[in-house]
Amino acid sequence: MQYSLPVPAELTGAHLQHARLFATRWDLMVALANRPYERIAEVGVGYGDFSIHMMAALHPQEFHAYDLFDLHEHPFVLGIPFWWACTPPPGARSSSTAAT
Repeated sequence: MQYSLPVPAELTGAHLQHARLFATRWDLMVALANRPYERIAEVGVGYGDFSIHMMAALHPQEFHAYDLFDLHEHPFVLGIPFWWACTPPPGARSSSTAAT
């Protein structure tokens, strides 16, 4: 069976007139933090480190995370052992010891 995909529209200079380029996604969040956001979403949250950064930078009322959430089924992800990526950094307080 052969599938036929539509030809994508041509990208022109007009599409890029007000475009901005960011070195990292972290820099993008800083640039977006100049206005309030009621809802934000992240597709592919992985270990959640960028999700935390998004919430801290944008202060949304709602955050929606979309992922397969199956990293625990893989011993290594991007060369990082799963158990290591889920270990809190030194000095981090767990939710059970955090003040309420």
